[in-house]
Amino acid sequence: MKSVFAIVFLFTSFAFASDNFESFKKNFSAAAEPTLENLAGWHSGRCYTSREPEIEKAGLLVVKASLNPATNQEGVKIIMPAGSVRGEVDFWDQLDDEKIEVASSMMWPENMAFAQMESGSLANILFYDMPNIPSGKISLRQDKQGYQLRFGDIYDDAEWIFCRLDKKVLGE
Repeated sequence: MKSVFAIVFLFTSFAFASDNFESFKKNFSAAAEPTLENLAGWHSGRCYTSREPEIEKAGLLVVKASLNPATNQEGVKIIMPAGSVRGEVDFWDQLDDEKIEVASSMMWPENMAFAQMESGSLANILFYDMPNIPSGKISLRQDKQGYQLRFGDIYDDAEWIFCRLDKKVLGE
């Protein structure tokens, strides 16, 4: 019995070890344009950063739907709250009032444009109203596993974060 447990444990460890910044980057590239149906809400998942490409982190995506005054149609804003990529990998998987309050205080949707389809992604500029946290371009795609997210520089091809968001933890 002990040898069977050891084999299962090693296999499980190996499966998780295959995920990293580069594998999430490939997943994003292979994913398709997302559908807007059921997109609004809070989604948790896992992320990898360019600074620590082998370390899995928690991630949170908030998608706000509202009337876009420019088009007079419903639009969405894609938001990754500041500080939401964190070391406790399951941190956002269960939300409580305190976590919602903290995340809500770290996003500024009123300063953002509505997302638009661009090169196979739903994308917008993510603005952080905080010193030392760069604003950037957030792009979202979809595959069988959920939503694939890329966050990078607005002006060049620098890529800072890739995430897979596969659990809707809160409706809008």
